[in-house]
Amino acid sequence: MAEQLNIIRDELLNLFDNAPCGYHSLDAHGYFVNINKTLLGWLGYQKSEVVGKLKFIDLVTEEDQATMEAVSKLLKGKSSEKKIKLNLIKKSGEKFPVVLGVVERQGKQDPAKMILYMIDNSESKEAVERMKKLDQELEAFSYSISHDLRAPLRSIDGYSRILQEDYGGKLDEEGRRVLNVIMNNAKRMGNLIDDLLDFGRLGRKPMLLSQVSMTDMVNSIVKEILVHEGNRKIGVKVGELHPAYADVDMIRRVWFNLLDNAVKYTGKKESAVIEVRSYETGAGEVCYEVKDNGDGFDMKYAPKLFGVFQRLHKIQDFPGTGVGLAIVKRIISRHGGRVWAEGKLHESAIFYFTIPIENENNEYS
Repeated sequence: MAEQLNIIRDELLNLFDNAPCGYHSLDAHGYFVNINKTLLGWLGYQKSEVVGKLKFIDLVTEEDQATMEAVSKLLKGKSSEKKIKLNLIKKSGEKFPVVLGVVERQGKQDPAKMILYMIDNSESKEAVERMKKLDQELEAFSYSISHDLRAPLRSIDGYSRILQEDYGGKLDEEGRRVLNVIMNNAKRMGNLIDDLLDFGRLGRKPMLLSQVSMTDMVNSIVKEILVHEGNRKIGVKVGELHPAYADVDMIRRVWFNLLDNAVKYTGKKESAVIEVRSYETGAGEVCYEVKDNGDGFDMKYAPKLFGVFQRLHKIQDFPGTGVGLAIVKRIISRHGGRVWAEGKLHESAIFYFTIPIENENNEYS
């Protein structure tokens, strides 16, 4: 029996020492009582240099000293935080980012009776730094697109207008047609650049969340869009929509794109009918939908709808850059929601998106 207990003890010690995360315990004064080989290896110390000789706070970087209050609360069981991020100092003087948490709490007021764990957070830190660098490169790329591509477009558009105004009368019908094609494509290219820049910025733009009256927002957007539709027969039915916790500007962009598409793709109908409604799904989210009786689409192409440049109609039939629905998807994804669509070719289309109730799944960034 004693032999078996020794074997189990040795196995437990081996697991403790060679675990993939760091383990340590502290006494009431904050001195190390025990520490495993994994954590010693990360920090570059021998056990004899640490146990009873160093306090945990001795290994915390100066800028993270303020975090020690949170650590103290964690040790006393008074913290709502389960994990705390901080930087330790290796024996070499290098910073070492970790995540700290409590494994065992046998006595709430006695740190020596607890085992704390640490997870190497280096890769996470490196990933954040890589993301920052990529963001900077993307900003530079966006700047290049915005300025370097717009300059020749402005020249093309400007000289085309000069040609049209000064020499339009000397051109035959085909010449004027070609000139109009050049000007229209220059304008479309400018719109495409704008949409691409917006699409890129949406992933980095901070979100400002607040309670949004979706009914008021949709009615306002409908009025704005219909002003430009002349004498078209367009009936828009807006139900009483659930409010949402969202970024006002972003969610307005979603509604504008979906409603503008509904108006656009019903353009060939003698009488357009657009319906907007919402309902709770029962999964902690509200679903909003925009339905129209327009040109619709074949369901086999549904997966392409929300991709950049994935157009299902010819540009001469329905104008656009092919970025609008991709922008919708990106915004809703940032709100922790989903998007999808259903359609029947030449009959109807329904676009759906969801927003979590109280936005519990939102990234809040």
